[in-house]
Amino acid sequence: MSNKVFLSFVWALVMTLGCWAADIPPASVHVYANGAIELTDKGDGVTGLHPTWGSEEHRPKTLCLYKNATGGEWQDFEFVVTAKEDVSMRLVLRGETRTVDGQKRQFMVYYDDVSIDEKPATNGDFEAGLPDKSQGTRCTDPAVVSSGKVCGAAWADSAITFPLGRHQAGEEVKIRFRFLSGGMVDITPATPKQL
Repeated sequence: MSNKVFLSFVWALVMTLGCWAADIPPASVHVYANGAIELTDKGDGVTGLHPTWGSEEHRPKTLCLYKNATGGEWQDFEFVVTAKEDVSMRLVLRGETRTVDGQKRQFMVYYDDVSIDEKPATNGDFEAGLPDKSQGTRCTDPAVVSSGKVCGAAWADSAITFPLGRHQAGEEVKIRFRFLSGGMVDITPATPKQL
């Protein structure tokens, strides 16, 4: 059995057991703006909302989007955001936090092939590094990566951020990427790792 086949088998087993043990959370994506934005189109399985928490002033400037994971497979995640006024926006790719056995736990989500308005985003394949101001990490495990040799990895406290630029009122921004849900993150050591 080749190393790649063995690693793929181990990865599928970890993902299956992880889903049973911890109810793997969805991919969690936020769009932040300095003015009002709205979700005008969403791909299959994507749910989105303006938050009900935080100040009423900031709620129309934020979108929280989610898509449930299916066991151990890369999935497409796409949606369209429209500026309701002239705004600057940013895309934030994250993981989720869930309570497991009475303790708060963070879950890793892998991201790859990020495109904005049907063009590859700068560093959207993560081959040359993370986008500026990102806190996530790069994953080079061939059993995990969707395409190329690298993907991005994020969790709730360590997101990957893509600037979406300035947009005029009525202008749409189409966002598309791939994601794979991972397991719980051990965030106590200097180098985070999946449990």
